[in-house]
Amino acid sequence: MIHIDSLLKTIGTRNLLTINRLHIQANEKIGLIGNNGEGKTTFLKILAGRDNDYEGYIQRKIKINCWLGNSDIEWTSSRDYSNEDEIVRNT
Repeated sequence: MIHIDSLLKTIGTRNLLTINRLHIQANEKIGLIGNNGEGKTTFLKILAGRDNDYEGYIQRKIKINCWLGNSDIEWTSSRDYSNEDEIVRNT
């Protein structure tokens, strides 16, 4: 499972990504739809632990596999969170 509260990613003065609250259950599949530059890839990088430059709260208890269907980009979280809770609060 993944719980996200008050996630904010900025680049310079631009708010790239804002998620007030999101819960994803284990084995649940999600899809992201949006225009170019709206933070889809950034969100996946944050979930996979490849981007830690954000504010907010993330609790993970699953291994995360990400794949971008229109490219050759694929990655897995650097840690397997399935046996532990990791709470990340960046401010």
